[in-house]
Amino acid sequence: MKKFVALSAAVAAFGFVSVANAADMPTKMPVKASPIAVPYNWTGWYVGLNAGGAWGTTKATDNLATNGAAWVTNGASWTSRPTGFTGGAQAGYNWQMNNFVVGVEADVGYLGVRGTGNYPLLPTTFVDTKGGLFTTARLRGGIAFDNVLVYATGGYFGADFGSSVQTTAAAPVQLLNNGKTGFQSGWTAGGGVEYGINRMWTVKGEWLYYSVPNKQVGNNFAGGGAIVQFFSIQNTGNIARLGVNYRF
Repeated sequence: MKKFVALSAAVAAFGFVSVANAADMPTKMPVKASPIAVPYNWTGWYVGLNAGGAWGTTKATDNLATNGAAWVTNGASWTSRPTGFTGGAQAGYNWQMNNFVVGVEADVGYLGVRGTGNYPLLPTTFVDTKGGLFTTARLRGGIAFDNVLVYATGGYFGADFGSSVQTTAAAPVQLLNNGKTGFQSGWTAGGGVEYGINRMWTVKGEWLYYSVPNKQVGNNFAGGGAIVQFFSIQNTGNIARLGVNYRF
């Protein structure tokens, strides 16, 4: 009986020590689950700014005057290569469906292309371009690789190139500078790459080709009375620019 009591006391003591040791052991911190990456979403409105360069071609064509005579040769053409700075602001909306993104964008800005080109058949006559206001309204469509969007774009293009045919002071007959192209409407197409820095800011690089149709302008000339000399002028060119957008 005494042996049984002693054995029971020993077992009880061992259990007490085990429980005490377990209570003193540090508690393990719960392991946090790894966060799941959320795909970049391009859907939403945005506004931004852009700046870059532009270069193009102004083509002038000799037409018949009101008296039936050409300035030099009817149908003869020549060109100038205007270049310059461009900058402006844009706004648009994107809609993402899986990896496909479609949207609309409009922008307005300054197209500062400048350039002159002399008429080879009469070098005292030249075509002059002095660009100004321009605007576009375009569709965009592309493929998103998470926060990188590769897209094509195209639509309406309008600009005031201020193109005219003039004569130098040495010309035997002076054209009066009263025949300018003014604001013209045409089309544009191009593409670009846009990169999402974070959920609110993106940067992009973009190229656009533009074209406006031929426009006939009429110039009076000194000593010509009511006679009006006509020329046709067409502008085409390229815009390469960088931009930044803020997304709402």
